[in-house]
Amino acid sequence: MSNLPPGLDRRILALALPSLGALVAEPAFVLADSVIVGRLHAAASEVSRLEAEGRMQEVQATHGLAKLKLVKLDPGLWRFLGIGAVLVAACALLRLRFASWPFHPLPLLFINSWTMSRLFLSIMLGWLVKVAILRIWGGTTFARVKPLFFGVVFGQVAIHGVWLIVNSIYFLATGITPPMVPGGFY
Repeated sequence: MSNLPPGLDRRILALALPSLGALVAEPAFVLADSVIVGRLHAAASEVSRLEAEGRMQEVQATHGLAKLKLVKLDPGLWRFLGIGAVLVAACALLRLRFASWPFHPLPLLFINSWTMSRLFLSIMLGWLVKVAILRIWGGTTFARVKPLFFGVVFGQVAIHGVWLIVNSIYFLATGITPPMVPGGFY
């Protein structure tokens, strides 16, 4: 029997079920992405491009920091770096100035990374659920349901640990790199 006010269990469940659906759906999306996009082999296309340009032997012969000389920067790079720096600084200043400012500047630093492309949905859903709980039921309820969300995060980490062990055993037994698992970050 819960010690929460009547009807609160039902409202918390109404928020938790979509989160559970997202936890189930996200690995399915990552698996589909790995199967469909992963087969395009970006590295293979880069090798083909270098071979077509006749630069493959130059790249193979270059080692260490000397490879930095071979990098060609996009001309628009500095413009995008400047825009990003302004956005991060603005978010940081607004967060310091206004206690109710909802956005942290840190995600902007990783916005175009592989990790953020995989975690964005989870981060956004977690933030939305947190805001909903705080606005609807307040800080006391938020403190009570916090263990539930720690449990969800722990479960996600535990399942990745299980797959890491399974993949390690598979590799040691067969010598073949295991196939990508749903949500695999390794």
